[in-house]
Amino acid sequence: MLLLILLLLVELFINPIGDFALNDDWAYGKSVYHFNKYNEFVIGLWPAMSLYSHALLGLVFVKLFGFSFTVLRFANMFLCIVTLFHLYKFFCKKNTATISALVCAFIVFNPFYMNIFNSFMTDLTFFNFSFLAFYYLNEYTITKKWWQLFLVFSFAVLATLTRQLGLALFLAYVLVEIIKNYKTPKQWLIPLFLLAGGLGVLYLFELFESSRFRWDWSYQGVFLSPTKIPLGVDAIPRMYHKTFFIIKNSGLWLLLIFVLTQPVFFERLKKSQKLILFIFPCLFIIYLSSHLNEHYLGDVFIDLGVGIESTVDMLMIYATDLHSTNAFFYTLLLFLFFAGYFLLALFVGSSPWARIKELTVSQLFIITIICLYLILIGIADSSFDRYCIFFGLFVIVYVMSNTIVYSNLSLNLSVIVFIVIFSFSVFATKDYLTAARLKKQILNELAVNDKIIPERVNAGFEYQLWDRSDNQVNWINWDHLSDKICLITRRPVNEYNIFKTYTYQRFVPFKTDTFFVLKKIR
Repeated sequence: MLLLILLLLVELFINPIGDFALNDDWAYGKSVYHFNKYNEFVIGLWPAMSLYSHALLGLVFVKLFGFSFTVLRFANMFLCIVTLFHLYKFFCKKNTATISALVCAFIVFNPFYMNIFNSFMTDLTFFNFSFLAFYYLNEYTITKKWWQLFLVFSFAVLATLTRQLGLALFLAYVLVEIIKNYKTPKQWLIPLFLLAGGLGVLYLFELFESSRFRWDWSYQGVFLSPTKIPLGVDAIPRMYHKTFFIIKNSGLWLLLIFVLTQPVFFERLKKSQKLILFIFPCLFIIYLSSHLNEHYLGDVFIDLGVGIESTVDMLMIYATDLHSTNAFFYTLLLFLFFAGYFLLALFVGSSPWARIKELTVSQLFIITIICLYLILIGIADSSFDRYCIFFGLFVIVYVMSNTIVYSNLSLNLSVIVFIVIFSFSVFATKDYLTAARLKKQILNELAVNDKIIPERVNAGFEYQLWDRSDNQVNWINWDHLSDKICLITRRPVNEYNIFKTYTYQRFVPFKTDTFFVLKKIR
C-alpha cells in the first residue's frame, strides 16, 4: 500500500495526462484507434511484432473511456500494477515484506521502467504477460491445480501475441520438463501439448490476419511471414553482440541487489569460480574493443526519458544528447550501464554453480527463458537498449527466488541507492512528458494564432506519422520537409529563421530548456 501511495504521488507530480504520443507508442495507438473505430485489427506498417494483445489491452480501456493517449497510458499502468502485485507476492515467499517492497519499488522507479510505464510501449506489456505466466507456472508446480496451468497457457499466449518472442515461454517449459523428467517421458505430454497449443494459436492468428489484408514487409511472422526470418550463420555474431548489448544496459537493474547482498559477497567470493570471473571481463573487453565506434549508450537517453523529444533534432542537427545532459550525467550513466557486465559476472561467478537437479523448476525455467530470449533477439535482427527490461527483471526474479542475506548497513546503503535512482528516474520522466506536452501546445498555438495546421509543421515523427485517419504511413517521406512551413527543434538550423521560442524548466539537468519554431528562408 505504501508503494502504491508513493507511485500515486509520483504520477501526480509527473502528470501523464495529455493527448500526445511518446517515443513509438503512436504506432500502437494507431492500431487501437482503428480497432475501436472499425472493430478490425490492423497491424500497421511500423511494428514488426504480432501486437494483438497489446492493442486489445488498449481497446478495453478505450471502449470504456474513449480514445486518447491518456487512456492508453492508463491501460498500460493498470496491467503494470496487476503485475507488481504478483511480483510482491512472489518475492514475499522467500523474503521479508520490507525487502520485497524495496525491490518492487526499485523496479517501478527504475528509469527504463518509469519512462515506459508512462507511455503505451509494448516492452512492459510483454514482460507483464510473461511474468504472470511464470508466476502461475510456479504456483502450479507447488499446488498442481489445473486452473493455474490454464492461466499459464493464457498469459503465455497473450505474451506471444504481443511479441513472437513469447514462444520462449512455451519452449522453456518443454525444455525444463524434459530436463527434470528425462527418465519419464510421460511427464513431457502436458508441456508438449501446451507448446503445440501456443504454436497453433499463433498460426491461426497469422492465417486469419493474412487472409483479411495484405501484410506489409515490416511484419516478421513465424509461419506466414512476408519477411524471411534471418536464420543463418550470421545470426551467431548478432546473438553475441546483442547479448552483451542487453547485459550492458542491465547494470541499473542489478545495482540495488548487489549492494543489498554485500554482507555475503566476500564470503561467496572465496568459493567463487575464478575462471568465470576471469572470462566475463575478458569477453566484455573484446566486445568493447570491437565496438569502439558505436555510441556507447545507444538510444538510452530517449528510453530513460532524458533524451530528444523530436526526431527532427536527431536527423537534422544530431542533438541526440547535447541538450539533455552534461558530462557528469553522461559519465554516471556510462558507469552504471557498463556495470551490468561486472555485476552479472560477480553474481554468476561468486559461488559454485548448483547442479541442475538442485535447481527448482522455477529457477531452471528463468535461466532457460533468459537464454532463449537472447537467442531469439539475435535471430529476429532487432534490438533496443530497453530490451534489457525483460532480461534484467527476470534476473531480479531469479535472485529473489532465494532468501536475500543482508545487514543493516547494506540495507541502508541500498535505500540510498534507491533514493538516487528514484530521483533521477522521476525527474527525468517529468522532463520528458513536460517537453512532449509543450510541443503539443506549440502545435495548437500555431494552428489557432498563426493558421498553420499541424500537417504543415514537422515536430518529429510521432506527429508526422500519427493522425486520426486511415492513411497509411509513408515511410519513404516521413522526414521530408518540402511541404512544411515550420519545424520544431532544439537548436537553430541553417536556412531557417527563428519564428518563435518556447522555454520551460527541466530538472535533469536543472536548467531552462528551449524549443525553437523555425521557418524556412524563402
